[in-house]
Amino acid sequence: MKLHLFDIPVHIKWSFWLIALLIAPFSLDTWLESAVIRLMAVWALVVLVSVLVHELGHAIVARHYGAKVSITLYALGGYTIWETATPLGPWRRVAIAASGSAVGFALGGLVWAGLDVYEPASRVLNFGLAAFWQVNLVWGVLNWLPIRPLDGGHIFSGFLEGSLGPKRGSRVANVVFPVFTAAAGWYAWRQGLVFAAFLAGFVLLSEVQRFGAGRRPPPQQAPPERFLFEDTGGDGDGG
Repeated sequence: MKLHLFDIPVHIKWSFWLIALLIAPFSLDTWLESAVIRLMAVWALVVLVSVLVHELGHAIVARHYGAKVSITLYALGGYTIWETATPLGPWRRVAIAASGSAVGFALGGLVWAGLDVYEPASRVLNFGLAAFWQVNLVWGVLNWLPIRPLDGGHIFSGFLEGSLGPKRGSRVANVVFPVFTAAAGWYAWRQGLVFAAFLAGFVLLSEVQRFGAGRRPPPQQAPPERFLFEDTGGDGDGG
């Protein structure tokens, strides 16, 4: 499925819908209710809007800095690809990475405040609004963890580069990220979040490989003609 929003191309893969339904927060009793179809449809809409708004936050800020952008929604959430003729500075990259969850926080906070004032009589509508603010606030916080595939990893990397310089910032990041990823994986395992723990394990493996590659002298190569950046939102950022 392909569409354009604010002149930004958006590609939604079938795996996005599949995983969105598989992670629906329903109890066994809910699955046996006659209203489950409507609840599933509302949940899928909540996930779609939440992830799409998150990625649009990245894309619009990146485009403001002159980048060409596109959005893809897939099994693990979504990601925004933006490219520029020359690399953007670290603080602009921090702004792009932070903008996705920031938009989610704003919208989720508004819905939460609205429900505190007025609660709809419809169970399905009430479920959808409650799920919306919970998804945007909780997933947004998790997406800001300093783990490299997440927005928090990009924010932390940009902060280190802007504060310490590219080389020193990269060295610090290559130490901090594996430690934090290992800690997050251990915590997920202790909490019984097996899938999250395995994901952390794969990320940790890539961090160890990156650390080893960083200790070797880089190969000689021609400079790239453009700067391409893939921002994983994962709200599932993903974000």
